[in-house]
Amino acid sequence: MLSTADPRADKQLISGFFGNEGLGRWTGRTFRAVLKPPPAAGRKGAIVVVRFGVPKSSMDVLGSMHLSATVNGVALAPQEYIRSGEADYIRDVPATAFRGGNATVDFVLDKVLPASGNERRDLGVVVTTIGFEAK
Repeated sequence: MLSTADPRADKQLISGFFGNEGLGRWTGRTFRAVLKPPPAAGRKGAIVVVRFGVPKSSMDVLGSMHLSATVNGVALAPQEYIRSGEADYIRDVPATAFRGGNATVDFVLDKVLPASGNERRDLGVVVTTIGFEAK
């Protein structure tokens, strides 16, 4: 698992992640990471895991949000979030998604907190860890 608070993670957090907030990083509507899959992922598949926080201020405005992902272009099922606080997005990834080497994982939120006042960014969620687990 990759901690987004670790400065060494910068090279794997390709786009859509904002600066380190201490315990994690805010995202935009879309965000992308390049991650190393488990050794047997090409045969057995893997499990993608994203741990993140949804601030109460966001949920008060948005009411709910959906997060979906693709791994090397293979779509994974979305998940709906209706509460603020800590949350996980956990999905099985089929072996066909892994072509050897690192995997590009693209995430999309259907709604984000729009920029307002001094905040010029559209804010999604605060990701703390992201990675693959072996099956």
